[in-house]
Amino acid sequence: MIRIGDIEIDRANVIIRHRGVDVPLRNGGSYYRRKELLFHMILGGPQSLVALFEVVYGDDPEGGPEAGLAVNRIMFKQLEPMLAVAGLQIAGEGRYRRSQLYRIEPIP
Repeated sequence: MIRIGDIEIDRANVIIRHRGVDVPLRNGGSYYRRKELLFHMILGGPQSLVALFEVVYGDDPEGGPEAGLAVNRIMFKQLEPMLAVAGLQIAGEGRYRRSQLYRIEPIP
């Protein structure tokens, strides 16, 4: 179990917890990549889309999907409703610009 502020990461059960609410990440076929993205955003602090793409697809011998950075945006959209249940959101100044830094934070 890893704790960062009010957020707990349970890597063994692929769950994050915020204020006692569990967010299971093991649903859907690409949960592994979404999990890596989310865990890295929580542990690594604010990240650019380029840095997050590298975290998720850096070990892919083909360099990742042809859609490139748009894949991160798709994963954000998949994660947002799951995070909202636990009172968390993906935040940054503006939305989905290449150089923007994104982070996980409590919903105000």
